[in-house]
Amino acid sequence: MTRSAKLLLPFVALFLATAFIAVSRLRLVDGDEGFYLLAARLVFQGKLPYTDFFYTQMPLLPFAYGSWMRITADTWDSARLLSGVFAAAFGCLLYWHVTRMTGSWRAGCLAALLFVSSTPVIVWFTVVKTYSLSTLLLFGAYLAVWEGSGKWALAFSGLLLALSVDTRLYLAGIAPILLLSIYCRRPAFPNLPAAYAWFFGGFALGLSPNLYWIVRDPGSYYFNNLGIHAIR
Repeated sequence: MTRSAKLLLPFVALFLATAFIAVSRLRLVDGDEGFYLLAARLVFQGKLPYTDFFYTQMPLLPFAYGSWMRITADTWDSARLLSGVFAAAFGCLLYWHVTRMTGSWRAGCLAALLFVSSTPVIVWFTVVKTYSLSTLLLFGAYLAVWEGSGKWALAFSGLLLALSVDTRLYLAGIAPILLLSIYCRRPAFPNLPAAYAWFFGGFALGLSPNLYWIVRDPGSYYFNNLGIHAIR
C-alpha cells in the first residue's frame, strides 16, 4: 500500500464506524435479537448452550457477545455496538485488500463506500445476530490465503474458517472454495499436501471446542444445530 492509502485508513475506519454504529443505535428491533441476547446473557451468567438452555446455532456467538457484555454493559445498545464494530472492521479489511489488489486507494475507498451503502449489509450487520461476526471471520480466512504466505497463514485461515462455522454452521460449505484458492496460489504454497495439512490443522483446532458437547450429550448437540432446522 502507498503512504497515501495508509494515511487514509484511519479516516475510512472512522467513516465506517460512524455509519454502522449510528445505524445500530437507530435500527428497529429484529425479532431474533432477543433470542441471541438471552443466550449471551445466560453465558455471561455461567451457563452453557445445549446443556443448560436451548440454542439453535453453533456456540461461538453467545460467548463472544457475553464476554463483551461482561466488560462493557449488559444492555441491548452495548451488544449492538459490538455488531457495528464487527461491520466496520470488515469494511476496513475490504478497503485494505482492494487497495492492495488494485494499487489504487480510490478503488479501496469505492469498495468501502459500496460496502457501507449495501442494503443487506447496513440492515443485517448492525443487529445482534450471526451475520457480522461470522462474515468478518470468513473474510479473514479468505485474506489469510490470498494475502498471506507460509504455513502459519494457512493455519490461521483454517482457524478463522472454523470460528466462522462455530458461529453459523452452513459456512462450512465455503471450505471447498478456500481449498481451491490455496490450489490457485501454488507459487506461494508449492507443497500442496503440506499446505492443506496446515489449513486443516487450524480448522480442526477451531472446531475442537465442539467436542465438549459432542462427547457430553451428542443428541442434544445434534438436535440444537441440525434436528430443529430439519423439523422446521
